[in-house]
This record gives sequence, structure tokens and C-alpha cells, in this order.
Amino acid sequence: MVRWVVVLVVVLHGLLHLLGAAKGFGWAEVSALTVPVSPVMGAAWLGSGTLVVVAGVLLARASRWFWVVGAVATLASQAMILSSWRDAQVGSLANVVLLAAVVYGYRSQGPTSHAAEYRRGATAALAGARGETVVVTDRDLTSLPPALADYLRGCGVVGKPRASNFRPASTGGSAHRATRPGCRSPESRSTPSGPGRADGS
Repeated sequence: MVRWVVVLVVVLHGLLHLLGAAKGFGWAEVSALTVPVSPVMGAAWLGSGTLVVVAGVLLARASRWFWVVGAVATLASQAMILSSWRDAQVGSLANVVLLAAVVYGYRSQGPTSHAAEYRRGATAALAGARGETVVVTDRDLTSLPPALADYLRGCGVVGKPRASNFRPASTGGSAHRATRPGCRSPESRSTPSGPGRADGS
């Protein structure tokens, strides 16, 4: 809820910069601005307002790069406010709100944040897993139940690279359907009963 209030304040603050652009380009007579605004300054008002609105949109989308755009937008907006301080000084309050959001964004998503540390660690772990190839050996199967070890040997896992990550998926069909000779489930490897036991006696 608080985030959306901040988003609303930031976006409205950015749109108000269009008043400076409108006066600078002669689009409209803006009585609220008593200080003369040249076309160059009008372009500056338009650019800074665009940055502020973009920062608000990024904040609404919870982008982890919001704090970068927000910091630039805060500096640009405040510079324009200082150029017309007598008329636009109230906008500094909105920049204080934007700056607070930028500080929070930096602390939660910036390069020194816990989130950034986690991303670096995850990237390094995945890179290390791709860099080294460890294969399954017969010794790795000795700690498994004999039926399961025989099943895995029949599937040909010995000599194959160990899985470092996976995505499970399931499809319909018989559980005993084999993809290669000898790769059968342990339950299917039962000893046939003798003729005398066929009738359950």
C-alpha cells in the first residue's frame, strides 16, 4: 500500500514538470511560473519530468534497477526546482519522498544488499557446477539398496555426469516402460513362481 502511494506521488510530481516544458516551448500560458523559461530550460523540464515518471513506473513494477533511475531523476528534478525556486520549491517535498524510496531501493537491491549477494553466490555456484564434470562410479552405488543399485546400473548411469540441477516432469504411461534394455524397475525383477505355485497353493 505504501509503495503505491509513493508511486502516485512520484508520477504526479513528474507530470507537473510538464508545466515548465509548456511555458518554455510556448505551448500554454502558465501563470504559476513567474520566472521566465527559455526553450532550452523547457527541454530540461521535459527531460527531468520524463525521468521522474519513468522512475515511478519502475517503482510500480518493483524493478531492482529503480534506484539507479530514481537517483538520476531526483538530481535532475531538484536542479530544475532550484532554477525556479520561488515558484517550484514545494516540489522539493516530492523529491524527498523519491529520495527516500531510492535509498530503500539501494539498500534492498543495490550492489551491497543481501539480494545482490545472493545473486552473486547463485551465479558463482552454477558456474562452478558447469565447470567441473564429476561422473557416477560403481562405488557411488554401493550404499544403495541392491535392487536400486542394479536398476541404476541397468539404466547405464555409471560413467554418466552427476546431475547438479534438474526440473522434474511426469507423463502418463506404464511405470515399467523401459527406455533401454535392462532398465527396469526393481519391482519388475521378480523370480517367476514355479508351476506348483501358479494356482496360489
